[in-house]
Amino acid sequence: MIDPVTSLAFSMVENRGVFALLLGSGVSRAAGIPTGWEVILELTRRVAAAELGSPPDDPADWYREAIGGEPDYGVLLDKLTTSPDERRAILHRFIEPTTDELAQGLKTPTRAHRAIARLVRDGFVRVIVTTNFDRLTENALREEGVEPTVVSTEDGVLGMTPLIHTRCLVVKVHGDYLDTRIRNTNAELATYPSSLNTLLDRIWDEHGLVTCGWSGEWDVALRDAISRAPSRRYATVWASRAEPIGLSADLLNQRGGRWAKIADADSFFEELQRKVEIQARLSRPHPLSLDLLAATAKRYLANPEQRVSLGELVNEEARRAYARIDSADISGQTQQLPDKAAEFQRRIESFEAAAEPLVRVFWAMGRWGDDTESGLARDLMVEWTTHSSASGLVLWNALRSYPAVLLWYAYGLGLVRAGRFARLYTWLTQTFRNKYDDKELPAIRHLFLQEWEGSREGAWAKVGNLEGHDIFSDYLRQRFGVSLAQEFMSIVEFDRIFERFELLAAVAHAGATYSKVDLAAKADQLMHTPTGRLSRDGIGAPEALSSLTRTDLAEQVVRGGFAGGDPEFYNLILTALRRETGWPRFR
Repeated sequence: MIDPVTSLAFSMVENRGVFALLLGSGVSRAAGIPTGWEVILELTRRVAAAELGSPPDDPADWYREAIGGEPDYGVLLDKLTTSPDERRAILHRFIEPTTDELAQGLKTPTRAHRAIARLVRDGFVRVIVTTNFDRLTENALREEGVEPTVVSTEDGVLGMTPLIHTRCLVVKVHGDYLDTRIRNTNAELATYPSSLNTLLDRIWDEHGLVTCGWSGEWDVALRDAISRAPSRRYATVWASRAEPIGLSADLLNQRGGRWAKIADADSFFEELQRKVEIQARLSRPHPLSLDLLAATAKRYLANPEQRVSLGELVNEEARRAYARIDSADISGQTQQLPDKAAEFQRRIESFEAAAEPLVRVFWAMGRWGDDTESGLARDLMVEWTTHSSASGLVLWNALRSYPAVLLWYAYGLGLVRAGRFARLYTWLTQTFRNKYDDKELPAIRHLFLQEWEGSREGAWAKVGNLEGHDIFSDYLRQRFGVSLAQEFMSIVEFDRIFERFELLAAVAHAGATYSKVDLAAKADQLMHTPTGRLSRDGIGAPEALSSLTRTDLAEQVVRGGFAGGDPEFYNLILTALRRETGWPRFR
């Protein structure tokens, strides 16, 4: 039988972001923060000491005899305090570390918290629900560079960013220990405000559930929220030392979940994170195989007699890419998915994994080819840009041509690096059929940044954890910076080639969109041309623009066909792009 943790890791990789974590006090136990039962015993000891003059040997027995029933957290707090402020003050000493505790590493994020933070950082978890008052989860996330959206009050729920636009949401259903509006008596835990119930209903309906460190016995409102979720789209995994019994078992059975026997929260989440990382790594081609493939392509390119072998190599990799995408079940869909952002990320990663070998080959063909390979590259581009628009969401159909964008950039970057400007201009302006009106469009009007239909989706910011003027351009730069890292001496050299490619594409786009007369007559107006990282906040814009005004490089570019081979038109375009990108003078 497959280990539940292994099965969960596989599901988390294949369904990125769809599992929500439910964390109870057991997750913070290793930090030295007591569990609810330990807090109960300590409070009982204090109450008994006040009554008897000294603490009893067994506080629980004293409670049963003096008060009746099992020791109850809410009852004790009601006896000790009269307001939420007083309850917060009592909890503060259990959660906030002293100087000595900090020196011992106590009451700081545990191994479990840090493993969870890495899962969030890498996009495998987006939602965390916790009954804990402490801030260990938030602190661990920030240590990994993730700024979570934290809601712990009704006002916080009402004012939060929509869930689909949130990189990481932490819902503290009992509140935060520094806020007086905490919930910890029986009456306070029996019901939640309607806004919190609405949020929890959506979370449990749209996400799988992984719970750890939570008993399920005390939190009536939270238990009810999980019980009333109508959907069972994804699995439920209950991680605990002992098999759930009583109300916990009922809840697990109701959701058709599985119990995962664990030693403790630290080892569970570390093992889960490790297995997720391994599965994610295996879903991409091994770097050594990619290096061997790129080396083979370069060897074929160096020998004209082996161009047939090059064609066979490219076609074989293309067949594998198609097969990988088909096996990943990437197809258009006519209905809105419950978690569009997670599905978007899944598709992007599937396409990138499938296209990665061809990206390396296309770069090699651009960098080391001699124009005889251009027909091979063109034929494959036609295949990748042809996709059905008969049914399904526009976004999903548009993403079908994402591999074409990757290959278009890869070959173009290679051409720029080789200084093959005539071939680059032909590559940028080659035409493809527009699926909507069956007309031919140049590649720069079809695949370049915002001109590509799939780029107009805010989810790119979440996939790449980016923000700025042109997120899709930044994402591509990040993607190719990893794929082609071995082909450049430094990241500075890569950035220079990447920005030069986008600038030359912008020049070609402007030349195809505006006439020389238009630009001369509208010298003070902005153009509508994608500029990518050369935008107003693009740090490389001055250098990239300046380099294309150098006499030697400008002559090569114009001679290659840019601006119709007209130096005057070329200078008008660069002047317009200077205005477009916000750089009035070259450095």
